[in-house]
Amino acid sequence: MNFMERRALKRAEAALRPMMKSGETAEEFDIGKLPDGRTSVHCIATQQALYCAPHGRAEQAFRLPYEVIRSVFWSPQFYGGAFTLRLTDGQQVALDMGRAPRERFGEFVKERVGALVRHHVHVPLAPDGKGADLRWRPMSEGGQSVWDVSFDDGIDPDDPSVDQEVRQRIAELGQTLGLND
Repeated sequence: MNFMERRALKRAEAALRPMMKSGETAEEFDIGKLPDGRTSVHCIATQQALYCAPHGRAEQAFRLPYEVIRSVFWSPQFYGGAFTLRLTDGQQVALDMGRAPRERFGEFVKERVGALVRHHVHVPLAPDGKGADLRWRPMSEGGQSVWDVSFDDGIDPDDPSVDQEVRQRIAELGQTLGLND
């Protein structure tokens, strides 16, 4: 890390330190823009969460625990290059890096998100093998464990029979894994 990177990290960490939990330390960082193209955002990745501060200011900062992030991907076609976080509630957070994110930053966030998946299974719901990916992830911050469901293209998640099949499979897997109360 060169002098300018260390300086930027210290500035971002100072802005985000008040909202970081006790014992958390910055592992990786990057600077990009929000999708409006004007708002710079400083991001710090710790072992527990991703912290982002628009304009590097603490009063606008937000925290994304890794368990609420479903997936992480780099989209070079959006905003000149966006590091996109798909959340478990269906929302997306796109950070315009204008370039690929610092390699270690992107790898670190993906690694932390992936490390939370304790069980993963693909459930076929159609004759061609298309279906749903079911991922069980414990919530580390006092919440209940969650099943994260993502559907293959061509599978309608709003179809009542699909919903019923997925719920049944989750119940069966929960029973098999000893996750049901």
